[in-house]
Amino acid sequence: GSYIKPTATFGYYSDNAINYKTGTAVLEKRNTVFGALILNFGHQWVFGERFLVDSYFGLGYAFDNRGSNYYNDYAPSGASHFVILKTGPGANVGFSGGLRVGWLIK
Repeated sequence: GSYIKPTATFGYYSDNAINYKTGTAVLEKRNTVFGALILNFGHQWVFGERFLVDSYFGLGYAFDNRGSNYYNDYAPSGASHFVILKTGPGANVGFSGGLRVGWLIK
């Protein structure tokens, strides 16, 4: 059947990135905090009462601690935070989606 599911996602990670703001490539450690409030729309199919396929797509509000200069200073890495995709600086639209496959047990 079909469903609508609200989700709240929050996360933190750190990574190394090349900063180009000085004109020379300098490796810097970045700490990123992100989150999203997403409304997911999905559909599940059950085959033989044992096998499940679930696909979904979500749209909502996303945020992170990356300032507007972030996208000019660092090599293009987009605004993907593993589980959400943010549209970029200044815009707070987030997307999510996925496909789940599973075995149902009782």
